[in-house]
Amino acid sequence: MTGRDKRKFNCILSVRLLIAVSLACLPVYDAATQISHGGEPAAALLRSPGSLPVIEMPVFDLSRYISDMEQDDGAGLKPLVFAKPFSVSIDPLKDGIWEELADGRRVWRVSIRSAGAYSLNIIFSRFTLAEGASVFLYSHSLTQVLGAFDHRNNQRHGTLAVSPVEGDRIVVEMQMQKGATHYGELEIGTVAHDFIGIHNLKSSRFGFSGKCNIDINCPTGDNFQTEKNAVARLVINGIQLCTGVLVNNTANDGKPYLLTANHCIDNSNRAANTVFLFGYESPFCNGSDGPLNQSLSGSELLATQQNLDFTLVKLNEKPPKSYNAWYAGWNRSPDPPAAPVATIHHPNGDVKKIAVSAEQPVTATFGSGYTANGHWHIERWGLGTTEGGSSGSPLFDHNGSLVGLLTGGDARCGDAVDDFYCKFSLAWDRYEGTNSRLQPWLDPDSTDAFMVGGLNPWGEEELSARFTVSTTEICQGDRVVFTDFSTGNPGTWAWDFGTGASPRTADTRGPHFVTYNQGGKRKVKLAVTSNGEIDEKEAEIDMAVNATNIPRAGFNYSQDGLEVAFLDLSENAASYYWEFGDRRTSTRQEPVHTYSRSGQYTVSQVVRNRACADTVQHFITLSPNFLPRHPETGIRVYPVPATTYLVIEAGQVFDTDLHIELYSSGGSL
Repeated sequence: MTGRDKRKFNCILSVRLLIAVSLACLPVYDAATQISHGGEPAAALLRSPGSLPVIEMPVFDLSRYISDMEQDDGAGLKPLVFAKPFSVSIDPLKDGIWEELADGRRVWRVSIRSAGAYSLNIIFSRFTLAEGASVFLYSHSLTQVLGAFDHRNNQRHGTLAVSPVEGDRIVVEMQMQKGATHYGELEIGTVAHDFIGIHNLKSSRFGFSGKCNIDINCPTGDNFQTEKNAVARLVINGIQLCTGVLVNNTANDGKPYLLTANHCIDNSNRAANTVFLFGYESPFCNGSDGPLNQSLSGSELLATQQNLDFTLVKLNEKPPKSYNAWYAGWNRSPDPPAAPVATIHHPNGDVKKIAVSAEQPVTATFGSGYTANGHWHIERWGLGTTEGGSSGSPLFDHNGSLVGLLTGGDARCGDAVDDFYCKFSLAWDRYEGTNSRLQPWLDPDSTDAFMVGGLNPWGEEELSARFTVSTTEICQGDRVVFTDFSTGNPGTWAWDFGTGASPRTADTRGPHFVTYNQGGKRKVKLAVTSNGEIDEKEAEIDMAVNATNIPRAGFNYSQDGLEVAFLDLSENAASYYWEFGDRRTSTRQEPVHTYSRSGQYTVSQVVRNRACADTVQHFITLSPNFLPRHPETGIRVYPVPATTYLVIEAGQVFDTDLHIELYSSGGSL
């Protein structure tokens, strides 16, 4: 059987916005999204970022850039592309400005702008800092800050990739402590212009993935709540998205090995400049956005093979205990895994999703140039699907053992068929050389084991009651979601959601959906037990309930050829978000959008006012081949030529009769 030579990739032009509020007080700016080492930027003590000299990135034609990528890669050999990279050479010796603080610290800053970017992604081509030097990155408004990064972030390969920073203008700042004589090496080598809004890739409700995708914390994912913690979202070279999975080895030694597809990471440079995001999942089914604060930068390439399409890397750092990471077990049996099988992935960079097939995979060849019979063929997903950005995601058997990695296929919402997963059993030792097989790394003592269980690299945790609340501000009638994150394998749960809650109590893990009709402070309690032990947590929540100025969505539209002007008819809206049905979006109140081709499109308007939101959809049909409007009468005729129907559209009311002649394609009246 031969599969179509199509990778799981896409190129999208949309953005989602969602604000997640935790129990803690909101900080002045967002916390760093990678392991950093404290401190604050010196911006508050210096001239404002607006007064800094700006290094501008070149203006580019986005539509042409996307078209060129598609033409250059007819075989689909790329994952989800979300940014355009610019090669630069920016360093403290020739760029930016140096300033000195009253306490003797010296500060270097440079401002970088790429007009229209949703976020900017920086890769340091040289990052070898001396002790006493530290680096921050922050948005122009200081609403998001990354850092400090210092000598403890130095990597063996001498580079450092960081997470995206929101906005089209960012500041890079380096501080040198008083008395420090040199900072080491620092150079910015890549600035990536985000054209889809990677910083705002949000949950399934407001996310990029298709509507048929299923959150990992929905009931479909109940049997994979441990394995999900092995799955990560990958940002590669600052411009591409894939999925990967942490994997255990026979020594159970906790080495942070991660598997993904070769077409995601195929060389040492890509491995070094990848940011791995863990725990990016909605806390409950069809819920809010997931956390973006559990990421690691950089890895070492160990083994990769193009014909089977797999890559094994070793992360530069072991995921901290707070990440709750899991190293997946595996089964290298050559026999087809028994159904059901499941994949956990980040479609279109969205929060973690799951797809399940009730059919047993069969042996197949993915396409020309790939190992014969080297893939497991998923003929149909019964629940969910995969999309661009899912490449490299794990295929788990019914026992939760890793048996394959996604190369590509045709599956999508509405037609979830034909996906192909590289066989773990062949990646094990099909090809010669330690850099082309998994066996030397995942079986270091040559035990010849066929199966290995998963591993918690930090061992068993103590019993501790923990929970989160989805938000502390709701629209009247909406639900608040309480999610248990207790450790130590509790066996019982006892919840008290406080005064005015409905329901007031619960005795299962949850998540639990609770309503409050009145605002105010109340205490929420959770008690968990395990093997006779008990632990309790109590948190005071100040809940705001919005009962006035509830927004109502509504719009109309007019079209001129492929150009459509949208008229806002909403009420009480404070912000607007439009989806035009072609993966493009807008936050204007009354946008004008030009479509690239005719067809039927579903247009959505989302309006918000504080915690309240409303959505409305309309279907619009754009017909092909419009004749230009007549300059005097304003009449437009389409489609031309016509086969089954013809539309004659007038832009005004005429007081006199009009004489219209219709001719066949042969010229007869």
